[in-house]
Amino acid sequence: MDRSQGRPSGRGERMMKSDRSNAWRSMLFIVCSLFLVTGMALGDPCDDDPCYDWDCPDFDECACGWADPCDPMCGGDPCDPACGGDPCDPSCGGDPCDPACGWGDPCDCGWEDPCNCPGWECLDWCPGSDPCSENCVTDPCADPNGDCYNVCDCTYCQDPDCPDYDECYCYGGPLECNPLCPDYHPYCNPECSEYDPCNPAADCFDPCDPACGGDPCDPECGGGDPCDCGWGDPCECWGDPCDPECGGDPYCDPACGGDPCSPKCGGDPCIVGGECWDPCDTSCPDYDPCLCDPPSCAPPVNDECEDYIGLFDGLTTFDTTNATTGAPQGDFDQCTNFGNINVYNDIWYKYTPECSGTLTLSTCDEAPFDTRIALYDAPPCDYDGQVLACNDDGDGCSNYTSFLQYEVAGGTPYIVRLGGFGSGDAGVGRIWVECVTPPNDCLEELPDCPSDINGDGTTDVLDLLGVLDGWGQTGPPRPAGDCAPGDTGDCVVDVLDLLEVISAWGSCNCSDPCNPDCDNYDPCHPDCGGDPCDCGFGDPCECGWGDPCDCGSGDPCDPACGGGDPCDCGWEDPCNCPGWECLEWCEGSDPCSENCVGDPCADENSPCYDVCECTWCQDPDCPDYDECYCYGGPLECNPLCPDYHPYCNPECSEYDPCNPDADCYDECDCGGGDPCECGWGDPCECGWGDPCECWGDCP
Repeated sequence: MDRSQGRPSGRGERMMKSDRSNAWRSMLFIVCSLFLVTGMALGDPCDDDPCYDWDCPDFDECACGWADPCDPMCGGDPCDPACGGDPCDPSCGGDPCDPACGWGDPCDCGWEDPCNCPGWECLDWCPGSDPCSENCVTDPCADPNGDCYNVCDCTYCQDPDCPDYDECYCYGGPLECNPLCPDYHPYCNPECSEYDPCNPAADCFDPCDPACGGDPCDPECGGGDPCDCGWGDPCECWGDPCDPECGGDPYCDPACGGDPCSPKCGGDPCIVGGECWDPCDTSCPDYDPCLCDPPSCAPPVNDECEDYIGLFDGLTTFDTTNATTGAPQGDFDQCTNFGNINVYNDIWYKYTPECSGTLTLSTCDEAPFDTRIALYDAPPCDYDGQVLACNDDGDGCSNYTSFLQYEVAGGTPYIVRLGGFGSGDAGVGRIWVECVTPPNDCLEELPDCPSDINGDGTTDVLDLLGVLDGWGQTGPPRPAGDCAPGDTGDCVVDVLDLLEVISAWGSCNCSDPCNPDCDNYDPCHPDCGGDPCDCGFGDPCECGWGDPCDCGSGDPCDPACGGGDPCDCGWEDPCNCPGWECLEWCEGSDPCSENCVGDPCADENSPCYDVCECTWCQDPDCPDYDECYCYGGPLECNPLCPDYHPYCNPECSEYDPCNPDADCYDECDCGGGDPCECGWGDPCECGWGDPCECWGDCP
């Protein structure tokens, strides 16, 4: 409905001018101002006329004539002829068969005989009709209970009396499997129970098929595949493509496990940016161990004085390669230093001896660089620790390695500093640590001639001077010059020892068998360490005067040593010796027996390898070859075997337990048995149901 009808034109014209150009805006303002003043003077026009505008609150489209009077919303009737309606329309309650509406269609209104109307052919009472035609019944076979259902037309294979019954077609399955059909050829169709492509009568029989006993390598069969038949190129057929004889390269081809970057293949890991470049190859001149193995370049954990670690008796391996030079410096000023008072590339240890005695710290012959060792009474990190002893080069030690000894007190901790002479002295080495308590020999008896201080067999002025040299010394260990009193002395060099020398002045009456100056000297005495062979009591074999045959150096086959075993020495015919049965030239031997060859089939190149004994199924000419067994698979699946019964074995391609010829055929399982006999029929129909539930009238 057009809401603009009946709207005052003056107001509409003024509203349309709102979008005019700026030239008209001033005039519009004046007109609007006049309208406002006039409106205020006249009041609201909707109060006098609710149809004045559709915005009026009491505006009604139907009452104001703006709506279609035929609209049901305004009370109109679309079936009213004035509104274009048809009172005879069934939707308006009309009856097209009413005479007022033109009587309608005679067939639709029932005035005409149905047999004269459309659809008469489907009415069974009309002459010439056919209610079961396709025009009347789309599928007469859809409903077995329908009047148009015909058993022979719909299921003619169920009744042999039907005119279209065909015992070939109605047998079921492929026609070539049905012996009742002229097309019966079951041997080539796997669906047929008699399927046998190797039957010579089969259309598909191929005498060259190996499954049928044929030989594809037979020239009459086309010669076969050269590889399968054995005359092909070994490299193309079954050879290893990586075998050098087949053109392979097992050393440089990655596909064969080779390494194209190996030197043998011309690879160079040292060419920067090359395909084989390996910055971490140790053979390259630019190898940087710190880049490739950062932990290996880290300083030792005991690099600084305050980070010392424990040091214990025995050999300890150290590595100062990455050690730094720490404080304090200048500690070698009180030791032999060759003009250098510092220790470079040093590491730190703490050692607590378990004994009171002589401590040995030694890298002698145990390091490839010039070492230095210093011993402190406390950590010198804050310069409180004092150097107790130090050593640069030990006497007789190679590579200027060190040897230090110091008297220590058991249980007292000491700090050990180990480093190098110069800034370039560092590396891997070992340090020997040992604490030895001196023996208390002051309790032992004095020698037979204690006054002979220098051991020359005579007590004289030299011994007197020896006492004076050791005057005042004490032990243990026993000081040189202690020779009195008694048998043990007193471990002190004093006046008693001087008097002993004076009183024993002259030659000594010694009885030490190991002392060449004594009358009873015997170099072969067990206590003197003499050579047993020189002294005559050594082992004859070790000393060289024993019988070679007894000492094992002689030939047991030498007649002088008894001649030995004739078989071992070669004097007897080998065929008369143990093991003769394995010698092929000995009469009656069997070199291929289990005693001689554990498994004759293990090595195909062995003279004892027999194809028929080891792999008799590979050669039909072998006496034990059995075409049934050698065919492979279960025997009941093999048509070449007398036990051929494939229908019951799921591994057989002809597996069909519902084949009536199968030993395992069960009529009930295959859906062909009597439901009542098979146990799955209706209890009431089969007669074993409850009479009350099935057909009885039970209270």
